[in-house]
Amino acid sequence: MGPMVDRVASVVITTEALAAQLEMYLGWRYSPGDPRYPHPLPGVRLPRSPPAQTNCCAFVEGVAVGAAVRSGIGVPWGLAAHQRAMLQDPDHRQSPVEVLVDAGIADRWPDDRVPPPWSVCQGWRGHRGHTFLIADVQVDRVLILEANRGYGLDGVGWRGHGMATNIEPPAMWHRDPRAWTWGRVRETYPELAVASLQVDRTDPDGDLEDLESLPEPFIPGKPEGGGSVRG
Repeated sequence: MGPMVDRVASVVITTEALAAQLEMYLGWRYSPGDPRYPHPLPGVRLPRSPPAQTNCCAFVEGVAVGAAVRSGIGVPWGLAAHQRAMLQDPDHRQSPVEVLVDAGIADRWPDDRVPPPWSVCQGWRGHRGHTFLIADVQVDRVLILEANRGYGLDGVGWRGHGMATNIEPPAMWHRDPRAWTWGRVRETYPELAVASLQVDRTDPDGDLEDLESLPEPFIPGKPEGGGSVRG
């Protein structure tokens, strides 16, 4: 584990904040070596857009930390935390997940259980790593939100379903044969670290039918309702 950061005592990230962060990345392209940010993050100077381009680590950092800040949370962030989010120490292969847990905006999740929506994943297949988000879950199917060049993407989008053109997930994505199962994720990334963001899971506005927000976070047990190293 890398250097610790001060942990927030109690946090709640709203789905509205997550939706607003995703909206800022609509249309962004993939750039493994020159990622930009749509706005500043606390305690660190980062390259800003334009051009509108990102990579897997920078996208997850921007969404997770930006949504926490937008939710009114004083996130303990800075250069050391940013470097961990960007996997700059190859000896700490799970650092993009660990740093969010250490900052208090996420909790570790066992990879042998299907994670809830708004979970952060760091997967490895040999020497190739990738950081991505699980945006929605339907039983064992997961909707992957990522910055990638592959799986039909060249930037920010939904794996297997195309680029993100709005904040609304693809209609009935879980019935599409291209939808990934959690089992397939685990097979693809034999080394996998997962953490669930501290999202308000009682938010009544997060519903798949609601065009103004992202889907309601999945609550385990609740009936269903309705690259490169720095990839």
